[in-house]
Amino acid sequence: IKRLVLVSPAGIPHVRSVHGYIIPLLIALRYCKPSFFPILISDALRAGPLSILRALQDLLTKDIRDSLHNVITPTLLIWGEYDALVPPVFGDILQQEIKDARLLVLKKAGHVVMFDQAKLFNDAVLGFLGG
Repeated sequence: IKRLVLVSPAGIPHVRSVHGYIIPLLIALRYCKPSFFPILISDALRAGPLSILRALQDLLTKDIRDSLHNVITPTLLIWGEYDALVPPVFGDILQQEIKDARLLVLKKAGHVVMFDQAKLFNDAVLGFLGG
């Protein structure tokens, strides 16, 4: 791996229960563009409820902080400033713990930053991957 791009990655638990994600999820949905909802529904139906519950359980329990020092690849961390599911403050933590990481927080974007700010996101990723 020559370069790594992480977009609002989970891995630092901050909510203790599934119910604790309901309000952040509703806030995140508030920032979604209406054209994103069909994609969200289609993906949820394809994944199925068991996969979604397993993923949510992992979000609540997996903590990757002890492994971050092992990441030595140049890394671009991208967050939306309004990400309610994985707060942007975790980007600061990851940036400090990953040796060669830069953090980009895109304005007027929520958790689905690649959809909310597609051009800025694509430009940043392509620029980073291009060296």
